Amino acid sequence: MAENSNYKEEFLKTGHVYGYFASKPTPDKDTKSELTCEIPLLQAEYEAELREVKSIMSVSAFADIIIDFNEAFAAVVSSMRAIDDQDLRSAKIIQRALESYIESIVRTVTHFKNKIKTVMGKTDADNFKRDLSLIYDQGESYALFYKLRNVYQHEGALPLKLNSSLTQDGIRESKLILDSNKLLNEHTSNYLNEKVKRFLLKNPDIDIYLHAFIVFKQLSTLFDSFIKNALLDEERALACSHQIKHFVSLDDPTCALHLTDLIKKSSKDPNSITMNQTHVPLEYLCKLLSSYLKGKSELLFSYWGQPLEEKLQNYLPGAYNLISPEHFNNDQAVSIQGEKYSWQKKTLSLVGDSAEMMSLFYAINNEKPSKEQINIYWDLYDSLVKGLKILNRTPSSPNQETPAE
Repeated sequence: MAENSNYKEEFLKTGHVYGYFASKPTPDKDTKSELTCEIPLLQAEYEAELREVKSIMSVSAFADIIIDFNEAFAAVVSSMRAIDDQDLRSAKIIQRALESYIESIVRTVTHFKNKIKTVMGKTDADNFKRDLSLIYDQGESYALFYKLRNVYQHEGALPLKLNSSLTQDGIRESKLILDSNKLLNEHTSNYLNEKVKRFLLKNPDIDIYLHAFIVFKQLSTLFDSFIKNALLDEERALACSHQIKHFVSLDDPTCALHLTDLIKKSSKDPNSITMNQTHVPLEYLCKLLSSYLKGKSELLFSYWGQPLEEKLQNYLPGAYNLISPEHFNNDQAVSIQGEKYSWQKKTLSLVGDSAEMMSLFYAINNEKPSKEQINIYWDLYDSLVKGLKILNRTPSSPNQETPAE
């Protein structure tokens, strides 16, 4: 990174100041906080850091797309729970919620696929389209909902009805039924394909809520799988680790940094400046790195050390306060939940008055990673633990961004 003298020379030469800035409280009553440059950068360094941060933050863009889909399904669930078969208004509410959910399915899939093509390229977009086609071809629910969108867009409403009955426990149960016969009339059937028509012929009264749930699970699994397997690759994991190391290097802990380009304006006012900033939240970095490491099912990580908030404990990809320092000199395989693991790396240190132990194992029944790969996983895990420890001592930021689970 640039020395302070170098970045001052850069400012005099180009009119720009590049670096990672942090927001810090100020004693001034009129100013709650001020930005200070914690890590100065030269222009080339700034541009490299910006490319890396944008690559990391692209995962957030996919998560934002999924939020609309999740919220639409949540509205369906909420409406179903509030159904009162004596109240026609509740039926209208669930009708609107279901149609909105169907619309969100098509919108989310389209936006997700387009974003893949923009961020990852045509090959990954085609792979996503292939996996989506498998859901369509091998099941009935997604194909049904995809065609129902055509029906309600052209006909104004879906043919739904409420059926109520008593369970064996005497509890009233309501089901939202799609009337297949009405969909198969000569006019409406023009909006369906043969696959969906065959399904409707076999199922005259369809529990549409059940199929809404099936589609949600299928697409959520597809979205999550793509994010974890395609987006959260080793390159982005290493980028997250690199960014976390910026936080570790600071004297004062902070939960967010701002990658900044301060620009001096051409103005008579010597203090006139503008800035371009990219927000880099530490929790976001830890969450992505956690997701990547949790995807390595052949590995077992263990941390024994300082108390962590429950939310931060959940980011640890493995055991927390389970394998204690008394096992440090024991190299025998450990058995956890019926799986045997072999030691790969471990460290024992003293932090304050407490012992801290980190361990890495691999599942014996799996192919052993190379020594180089083990070292990469260890460095990633070490960065994650350090990031979580910083978060544990830092108040949460109201502007902190985290990706969807």
